[in-house]
Amino acid sequence: MNSFVELFFLKAEGTLNPKNLKTKNANNGKYRKKDNESYRPSIHKSECSIGKAAVKKLNALLTKTYQLCRMNFPQYRRYLNGMSYFKILNQEEFMEYKLTANQLEEFHFKAKILPDRNYIADMLNDYEQHWENIDEATFEAFIASRT
Repeated sequence: MNSFVELFFLKAEGTLNPKNLKTKNANNGKYRKKDNESYRPSIHKSECSIGKAAVKKLNALLTKTYQLCRMNFPQYRRYLNGMSYFKILNQEEFMEYKLTANQLEEFHFKAKILPDRNYIADMLNDYEQHWENIDEATFEAFIASRT
């Protein structure tokens, strides 16, 4: 366990025991046990040569990456107005079911460029502003009521 990323994921999974954690001592480069220190699963400024803002961004990225790796598919979302429902199949494709004029239209969408991937990432992570997280039963009930 030399990598900070490995430590981050082990701590997030709950398999890392903080009592046995060894850290690199800045003075002589050897590993030692932490003494009465609380361990956070992240990268600290003292452990690298980048600025504090960059460390924050890197920690946020590691957290989102971990969450995406642990995410189960399909995921279900709907617009806050309830007119479109989404079945997210994986990180690069989804199905949209749109209600227009009392008809249900189905679109299969596969991301090919970065803005499309960002759209799907927003649906998965930052959905609170535009989408509502729903369960499979709600999604299936909507589809069954419109067909």
